[in-house]
Amino acid sequence: MQSQNQKIVKNTLALYIRSLFLLLINLYVSRVTLQVLGVEDFGIYTLIGGVVQMFAVVGSALVSTTQRFVSYSLGEGDFKKLQKIFHNCLSLHIVLGVFFALVILGLGLWLMHHQLDIPEGRMPAARVVLFTTVLTFYFSMVSLPYNGLIIAHEKMKAFAYISLLEGILKLSSLCALKLIEIDHLVGYSVLICVISLLIQATYATYSKRSFAEAQKFRFVISSDVFKQIFSFAGWNLWGEGTMVLRNQGIDILINTFFGVTFNAAKGIANQVSHAVNQFVSNFQAAVRPQLTMSVAQKNYQRTYELIFQGSRFSFYLMMVFSVPLCISTREVLSLWLGEVPIYAVELVRWTLVYLLLDTLTRFSIQAINATGKIRNYQLTVGVLKLLTLPITYLFLKHGSSPTIGLIVNVVIEVVCIFMRLYFNKVQIGMDMRLFFQKVISPCVGVYLCGIILPILFFEKVSRNLFLVVPVAVLSSVCSIWFLGLSSLERSLLFQHTPFRSGKCISAR
Repeated sequence: MQSQNQKIVKNTLALYIRSLFLLLINLYVSRVTLQVLGVEDFGIYTLIGGVVQMFAVVGSALVSTTQRFVSYSLGEGDFKKLQKIFHNCLSLHIVLGVFFALVILGLGLWLMHHQLDIPEGRMPAARVVLFTTVLTFYFSMVSLPYNGLIIAHEKMKAFAYISLLEGILKLSSLCALKLIEIDHLVGYSVLICVISLLIQATYATYSKRSFAEAQKFRFVISSDVFKQIFSFAGWNLWGEGTMVLRNQGIDILINTFFGVTFNAAKGIANQVSHAVNQFVSNFQAAVRPQLTMSVAQKNYQRTYELIFQGSRFSFYLMMVFSVPLCISTREVLSLWLGEVPIYAVELVRWTLVYLLLDTLTRFSIQAINATGKIRNYQLTVGVLKLLTLPITYLFLKHGSSPTIGLIVNVVIEVVCIFMRLYFNKVQIGMDMRLFFQKVISPCVGVYLCGIILPILFFEKVSRNLFLVVPVAVLSSVCSIWFLGLSSLERSLLFQHTPFRSGKCISAR
């Protein structure tokens, strides 16, 4: 078990390094892309890319499906079943990739010629962008099973290295465009497509060399496996889709009642949410394969430990980011943006509250997914999430502020927490009271203790951002260390930290 936990920590560190590096690269790439393409061409590329991104939820649902089935088969230790699952997943992705590529191409051409406002003379370049973006989407779809295979085998270092290579290649392509006399929009879209092909080929090559089940691919779609995969992917897609509909629906309602100025504030909240959530997701991605394998092995004691410890540690990681942001929201946004849109501060704070609640039960969701019996769960929670829209509409109709959408979202999320725990009890026998004792109670206590000192410092001593943030981080870390961890966890974390001895924390 100690080696399993060591693997989790090492994989988490690899993914953290990847995220930090990619964050820096992407920030710089965005700036250089705008400089190289110019405002007009950058707008065209973003517009066409947005049409394709509407289907990104499909890829997200499918890669989660592949990871689940591969991890489950690894847990069972049945190589023939694992090989059959992978070949069916890859075959399904090839077929669905062609289908969705044709759908996107047809939809994109129709929008370009009948709905989108593309400057005169740039339509040929826009068509090239559409075709290359669709090809990029297809390459990504076909490679998703390989990505899922790498993650399921917990080879996070390889995943991180390949992602870093992708970031470097994108930056290099922009530098090359400055030296080549070509239509920059066309050149950029073609280079991004070529880079995507190279990266997906790298994922495939690594998987074929590293995993026996990925060798000698045979196109096959078995009716029994196809039914399981397609059913799981369908309900997973429903779950992902309801979240997209809810989030986009709130944006549309804000636009309808208040205009684009308030959408700018919501956009800022969305960016903060994505940035903060990315770092916590790394830890969760590192734990997810082991959680699925423990369910497959019917090792429910290990499953409960991973859920309880993973939920607490995820909350603590989110807390370290959210406490400074909650207290100094206006100051942080002023430093970042210069001029802070109206209601941006309130929307960011409610977004952080939602993320903290959402973090508490992400491993509970994964445990439900690991069982494969997700229809009733996805249907129930999906409907609950969609209820956010009519409730928000009624409040806005009666004069509520733009923050009401996120407030309703937070209330609905509390209800969803109870529903997830109920389904965990039904499917894997987890005691709901034990979850409150091991997760909810310590997390609430640690958060309240960690935020009191920074609030007092902010109100009574100084509102200087460069003083408040260190105090908030230190207060959060101390609260987590002394109140959120057991004495054994503190001892092991101190003794086995990778910065001290190359070893890692073990489970209680």
